[in-house]
Amino acid sequence: MTIILQSEDIKKCVELNEQLIPVIEDAFKNLAQGKTTMPPILRLDIEKYHGESDVKAAYIEGLDSYAIKVASGFFNNPNLGLPSSNGLMILLDSKTGVLKSVLLDKGYLTDVRTAIAGAIAAKHLSNPESSNVGIIGAGNFASTTILPILRELKRECEVIGVASSGGLSAEVLSRNFKINNKYSTESEIIDSEEIDAVFILTQHHNHAELVIKAVNAGKAVYVEKPLALEVESLVKIEEAMYNAENAKIFVGFNRRFAEATQFVKSKLNSTPANSINFRFSVPALDKDHWTNIKEIGGGRIVGEAVHAIDLASYLFDSLPQSISASSPLDKENDVALDNQVFININFANGSHAAIQYFSETNQSLAKERIEIHGGGNSYIMEDFQMLRYLEQSDDKSKVFSKGKGHKESIQTFLTYVKGESNNPYTWLELKSVAKAAIYSQNYMNSGSQHSIFS
Repeated sequence: MTIILQSEDIKKCVELNEQLIPVIEDAFKNLAQGKTTMPPILRLDIEKYHGESDVKAAYIEGLDSYAIKVASGFFNNPNLGLPSSNGLMILLDSKTGVLKSVLLDKGYLTDVRTAIAGAIAAKHLSNPESSNVGIIGAGNFASTTILPILRELKRECEVIGVASSGGLSAEVLSRNFKINNKYSTESEIIDSEEIDAVFILTQHHNHAELVIKAVNAGKAVYVEKPLALEVESLVKIEEAMYNAENAKIFVGFNRRFAEATQFVKSKLNSTPANSINFRFSVPALDKDHWTNIKEIGGGRIVGEAVHAIDLASYLFDSLPQSISASSPLDKENDVALDNQVFININFANGSHAAIQYFSETNQSLAKERIEIHGGGNSYIMEDFQMLRYLEQSDDKSKVFSKGKGHKESIQTFLTYVKGESNNPYTWLELKSVAKAAIYSQNYMNSGSQHSIFS
């Protein structure tokens, strides 16, 4: 007797659940062990109607039945109010070839098989030590830089939450990056017990407050620079760290992790540098751009030139001690042009960094040019891609292709979160760099050197 089952009957008999995982696992094992006979797929194209039908068959040694599947795809069907895919399976006796059953599943069993196969892949290929990550801030930097990298690092972390002040942007970001977003607000992400680490990618004025909340909630924190816009906020962060059991704060100073930087750093270990000149050539921003609004963005020195302060501190292995900053003046309006800034920083070991942050340059210049000198050696780097290095009488060059260190920075953070490495930053280092940037912005054209630790 041949049993004929409709799709509704099949769905009652075969539900999508975890009990099917060992069944499909056994099928994969038999396939890998060569115990399966599976001939090539027979395909019939119906080009006139933009359709095709495929016939697939398989037999596993030792089973009393084997299966043949017919799957069809007719891609004009939605215009006719019909599903584009359809199909059925037939089950035959392995000893006699007698037809035992016809399963009119309309593709349902294939969908179940595919879902279970995905679960099996996740079971065997996923990293049990990966970190659950929440994203706060769904702007351009999150979408173009951070989330593409986190997607590459899916073995090391899983993004399970995205929140932003504008809920719609978080929703769009989640959809674009196929994130199963479980959270809708910043507070939900910070308070979640299943989230290990939080990426803070909001506008700058929110950073310090969100860092404090995340630290208080026991979360590891990756905060895009700047850490804070005011010295008072740094004090509050320090208080939160003091009261936390194991505070983990990591700032997105990616330049120090760039391949080019690491190459130069390896050279400086034997012959330290004592002077650095860092010149930015960046596009001008409108005066009302949020970065230029002191209460929101803090200004471009705090928001971007701070990268140069951190890099100098890293390459010198020393903390900034005092700073001065000056800029051209708009005499008519009696204001400083903080898009053209000169910053001088003295470091504890006697080294010196000169930083020029310019947005009125010709934009064909390299965006970032760094000269590092000391001990008769010089290293000239452009955009962390081109390096000329002169060591005594040698004059060499090297090209790097891995960019400005964003991926390496995030990888370092994730290993730190899992306890596999130490934080590359000390708190004193983060605080000193942040204060140097804040003082550079606040005391521009004061005409004096300001101590970082006063």
